[in-house]
Amino acid sequence: MINLIAMHHGLSSTTNIRRITINIEDMGINTLYINPLSTIHDMKDKIQSEVGIPFDEQYLAINGAEVDDQRLVSYYNIDDDSIIHLIIMNNGTHTTFDPPTVPNTTTNNAPNTNTSLSPFYVACRDNDITKLQELLQTLSIDDMNKLEPNESTGLHVACFRGHQEIVKLLLEKGVSRSIMNRFHCLPYQEAASNEIRQLFDLIPEQNRYVANSGQSEKTIEESTDLNMIGANTN
Repeated sequence: MINLIAMHHGLSSTTNIRRITINIEDMGINTLYINPLSTIHDMKDKIQSEVGIPFDEQYLAINGAEVDDQRLVSYYNIDDDSIIHLIIMNNGTHTTFDPPTVPNTTTNNAPNTNTSLSPFYVACRDNDITKLQELLQTLSIDDMNKLEPNESTGLHVACFRGHQEIVKLLLEKGVSRSIMNRFHCLPYQEAASNEIRQLFDLIPEQNRYVANSGQSEKTIEESTDLNMIGANTN
């Protein structure tokens, strides 16, 4: 099953074709052109035709909220440069954005995301808070920051799938925000919703001066040393 989370950036005219970026988990970026007067049902048909994902395997949500297949694209303010996340799901229909385990299959040559993934990553991916809390008691920070075989971290997948509580736990634990995945994206850039991004603002990185995105990082110790050197030269 596919879950799509769209984040839009402002409003624009409903009379022009929209260019929408589709970020497919473990597959990268695709571009979809859609008439804003089309329905969500039409969009799913187009995704099936152009991306190869069966209509019945798609679950569509915008910022974590389920959408109505009969609504127009324009109703949800999906416009140029909108970003839609596609998550390969397991089965069944979900009325809330709480993704289950990813199936042990591939779609459109996507990597098998169940191959050799650590229990830590799987817990982050599957929103298994109980298991994650258990693992956090023994894992080192290096274990938590490790790139998995799919070249993603636990923080990446939790951000991508919109697991707010998981992201909160990881940020509070002090995992790195500056590691890029195989598509050169930071966890912050993979966030499925504004609520996830806000967690990066609300939870400061431990012992670091760091931009919210994680792109600019400097330890407090290094900064302190530089200040001391400057003081000694005056």
